[in-house]
Amino acid sequence: MMRSRRALCTTTMIVALFTLFWLPYCVVEGTARLLGHAGEFYLSMEVQETSEVLYLLALFNSLVDPFVYALRMREVQRGQYSTVRFWNELEYSQTQITIAVANLL
Repeated sequence: MMRSRRALCTTTMIVALFTLFWLPYCVVEGTARLLGHAGEFYLSMEVQETSEVLYLLALFNSLVDPFVYALRMREVQRGQYSTVRFWNELEYSQTQITIAVANLL
């Protein structure tokens, strides 16, 4: 039960973030295209620039999703922990080697 609830929460977060990042772009671009085809509106520079900024925001969604998965999935958390632990051990061993070499000199 807990596992399915966690999966539902993760899926809800992903869908909510997708909507949050893509909806502004779709609304502005859709409105501009509909009014542009009706002949009442031309794509001014302000609308084009706004559309470009909102498109970059929408693309940002692709950068955010992996972090959501990383925070929500236990397997990913374990992998991150082991990677950090490995780098800490590597740094510690390099420090020990540096101290040993310094003592020899």
